Amino acid sequence: MESISAIVCRTLTHGYLDVATENSLRHLLQTTKYELAEIQAFTELQLAVCEGRVRQQSREQLVVTAWQRHRPRPSESATGVVCPLRSPQVAAAS
Repeated sequence: MESISAIVCRTLTHGYLDVATENSLRHLLQTTKYELAEIQAFTELQLAVCEGRVRQQSREQLVVTAWQRHRPRPSESATGVVCPLRSPQVAAAS
């Protein structure tokens, strides 16, 4: 299996942390003995994610899921009032 430093280097180069890579890092952190350099590399990755230099797929999926749950229905505005442009009476009048 790849080292933490190698995974971090590849992720920083691509600017994207996918779920599979995130799981690999989690597994390595839980099951291997690592040196200070590995922790420093992992810390650099965390900082890059926080600063927006690396996008994190798992966070993007959470945002999309939350947006889909809370978006208004197509026939309603954000206030819950039926939009007159989509109202059947307005469509029949034209």
